[in-house]
Amino acid sequence: MRPVSVSQQRSQLDDFLFAPIGDEKNGTTLTVLSALARQDIDPWREAASLAEMPRESATLRMSSLIAGLPDRPSTRLDPEAVAALLVARLPRSAVAAPGRNKASPRASGVNYSGLFIFLALAAFLLGARVVTAIRELPASADSAHASMSSTSSPPVFSQPLATSPQ
Repeated sequence: MRPVSVSQQRSQLDDFLFAPIGDEKNGTTLTVLSALARQDIDPWREAASLAEMPRESATLRMSSLIAGLPDRPSTRLDPEAVAALLVARLPRSAVAAPGRNKASPRASGVNYSGLFIFLALAAFLLGARVVTAIRELPASADSAHASMSSTSSPPVFSQPLATSPQ
């Protein structure tokens, strides 16, 4: 299962968000998107949240949102029935089944790209440190050798020094 991009998720939720709830007093149609926005709720975030819930929970939540509208639209149906019809418009692949396993990272759509980037960067920095240490090793060995030779006793010559005639 591949993660769903934001634009794909939004387009999958459009059927739900642009669905009519009912007619307002002035005769215009109130959509889910407008109803959520009027209640200062992010419509796409709420729709995605509803899509992740079991149908019963999503229906109860949507029903309470419809009932909480200040100027309830005129409709022949009660909020629970309208909510059930609206929740049915949510994408089926995203609607949680009762026994769905939330522990699986693939099921929850976890994106591992950030972890991969972190590990790649850590490996690069570690490799750079190793290369730097290897390059410093001969230079430090040469300086250690030079300091040892300067502190040792003067060189011993195998040939005697020539003496000058008197």
